[in-house]
Amino acid sequence: MTMCKVEKARRKQEKIDRLMEGAGLPPYLEGLAWDDFQELNGGLKEAKMTAKMAGEGWQTGIFFHGPKGTGKTMLAYLIAKERIKRGTPTMFVFVPELLGKYRAAYHDANMEDPSKIAKDADLLVLDDIGAERATAWVAEQLMELINYRYSNRLQTIFTSNYSLQELAEHLAAGGDVVSGERIASRIMGMTVAIPVTGEDWRARE
Repeated sequence: MTMCKVEKARRKQEKIDRLMEGAGLPPYLEGLAWDDFQELNGGLKEAKMTAKMAGEGWQTGIFFHGPKGTGKTMLAYLIAKERIKRGTPTMFVFVPELLGKYRAAYHDANMEDPSKIAKDADLLVLDDIGAERATAWVAEQLMELINYRYSNRLQTIFTSNYSLQELAEHLAAGGDVVSGERIASRIMGMTVAIPVTGEDWRARE
């Protein structure tokens, strides 16, 4: 008997929720809605419009990039929040935290495999890629995850303080130039790159 799509999605979300203690949505953004994102310039207006399309079900990946504090994570959060409401198995994770879960799983045989859960999420948000310390191991893990999702056409949302070229250079700083370039190339092939620029929101608080 084939499992119905709804039940399959529910079980997939349950695995994500167990790993992340929920879908992984940042608690500090809880309660925020689209109207809370201020379109202070034309670029931010375009970024919000693209994010809303993704929240409504647009299947293309997005690479939000720009300086810190411009609202990249908030846009990714709003997309994830909308898609969860619509029943899409969604995982939102700060990239250094995900790599920490990878390391923890090596030492805990009872822990569900975080790499498999991240690979299989219908929508995966990788928040702040490039914030991790660059090493050959980090590049290897990211390459495996991103290549899997690229090959299987699974929607992935990225946020980063780096452009794609800068991200490749960051990962190369760990001694793995080829993987850095390959990762950036895969991301380029699976997303639209959207700059999110402007004043640091935190400076206005």
